[in-house]
Amino acid sequence: MALPGLQQMLDEDIRTGLVDKNFTIDRAINDRILKIAQQELRAEGKLRQ
Repeated sequence: MALPGLQQMLDEDIRTGLVDKNFTIDRAINDRILKIAQQELRAEGKLRQ
């Protein structure tokens, strides 16, 4: 994921007051599904460590 780009968008939304200043990138994205898929692909030998 392009976290720096997402962080820049979040910072802009915070600056303009669209998002609360305590909102974090961790709350904006949920990478749980991606991590599960990566684990499954590694187990099948389709993804390197």
